[in-house]
Amino acid sequence: MLAEIADEEDFAGIPATALLEAHAGFVGDKLARARLRVLAQLPAAAVLDLDGDWADSIADTVQLTEGDLSRAHAVWTALKHCVAYVTTETSSPSA
Repeated sequence: MLAEIADEEDFAGIPATALLEAHAGFVGDKLARARLRVLAQLPAAAVLDLDGDWADSIADTVQLTEGDLSRAHAVWTALKHCVAYVTTETSSPSA
């Protein structure tokens, strides 16, 4: 998917909280964490920061994601930028 995005000279946003959660999920797996570092540095990838200015707005989406902070950041970002929300997760939160 990132190759197609790069071909279009566009980018995929990766919320920093989702990247953090992914790294935390692979504690002890050096190869997986190295791949995550490479992913975040690809030309078609942009890590989307979470700062104090956005935290207040993002907090409103937390209840929609059953308290999942990284998912709330991702959903809020997709809504803010009117873009698709893509995940590898097989379950979805109930709204």
